[in-house]
Amino acid sequence: QVMINIINNSIQEIASKNNRWIKLIVQDIGNDIFINFIDSGDKISEVVERKLFQPFFTTKDVGVGTGLGLSISKSIIEEHEGTLFYDRSADHTTFVMKLPKFNASDLT
Repeated sequence: QVMINIINNSIQEIASKNNRWIKLIVQDIGNDIFINFIDSGDKISEVVERKLFQPFFTTKDVGVGTGLGLSISKSIIEEHEGTLFYDRSADHTTFVMKLPKFNASDLT
């Protein structure tokens, strides 16, 4: 659900651009898995960045979004002992999902 939400946000954001692309990069680093969601959108302003994960905050037109997607996504990832954040150092709009690895035996 989190991945779908982030990708849908990307699709909506880049829809009006001439150069549209979305890239996912998955990295296995130490005890964690990192999934970078990168799109051809512009960087997010600092003002918007501060509010990104607040419930009911949206930059979308009225009736298009509820402003709950990223706050719920962040909560879901945190319930799985991970983190979800915006990478302001990236050249394009980039969200990073970090999840801890687990063994199948951890599920029993």
